[in-house]
Amino acid sequence: AQAGSTAWGASAEVVATLSTVTATALWGFGLWWLAAAAMLLGGYLRRGRLPFGIGWWAFTFPLGAYTAATLALARAWDSPVLEGAAVLLFGVLVVFWLVVTAGTFGALRSGTAWAR
Repeated sequence: AQAGSTAWGASAEVVATLSTVTATALWGFGLWWLAAAAMLLGGYLRRGRLPFGIGWWAFTFPLGAYTAATLALARAWDSPVLEGAAVLLFGVLVVFWLVVTAGTFGALRSGTAWAR
């Protein structure tokens, strides 16, 4: 909304505010998704080892997008708390990347990467 402020003319401030409020609502939905995914993953891990599959990469994109959205929202609201949350989420994202990358290399080495 800020990048296109010249296109909105006099209503640019209203559009920017509505965009920020809408982004906050969507971020809240993302928080619900993150909590649900963490609970489901925790449940699977408590039941036993979760075997690696190449589909684990599907965890990394939503978490990366949510991390970037958290940082953008932190800057839009000028919120140090949200900025700290973005840093924490980035740390979690790096751990996920490392785990999934190691699993991928292990699966490629063993030949099970594309097995069903």
